[in-house]
Amino acid sequence: MEASARTGNELAGLNGLGDALGRGVLPAWAPYAVVLGVAAVVAALLAATGSFGIVLLAALTVVVSAVVLYVISRTVEGSRRATDRLVTLGITSAFFLAVIPLVSVLYQVIKRGAARFDADFFTESARGVIGAGGGHLDEDQMNEHEQQDRTAHGAQHSLTGAPGAPGAC
Repeated sequence: MEASARTGNELAGLNGLGDALGRGVLPAWAPYAVVLGVAAVVAALLAATGSFGIVLLAALTVVVSAVVLYVISRTVEGSRRATDRLVTLGITSAFFLAVIPLVSVLYQVIKRGAARFDADFFTESARGVIGAGGGHLDEDQMNEHEQQDRTAHGAQHSLTGAPGAPGAC
């Protein structure tokens, strides 16, 4: 059987955890262990120096983890796998960096909107409510509009469907 046609299990059996060239393979949990270990060390160093901060901890953890993981992987697995692990860590870090603003917006929406998320929100309609810059009201509508409570409007109209909208009851 040729080396290129061997399965992963056969390749691992050649020299313990090695591949066809005799190089080792890091276990699947190794990148996680490196990142957690580096995070613990960086957190301890930042706490000892009195400059602990979440942003600084995250940034230093990513940079130091990238270097440590690359060196370990290059030593054990070779340059191709080390580069793959480095790029994977970079992409994962970029993903989490992109998710931070989304989580922040979600947190603010829940924090500020939780008090208004009650039974009235689902049963009162905001139909006819015109905010700043929206629509024209004649004199009779203006007087009627001023008498309405402007803070207690809900989303009942959007849950049941607006009249004339496709699929509305």
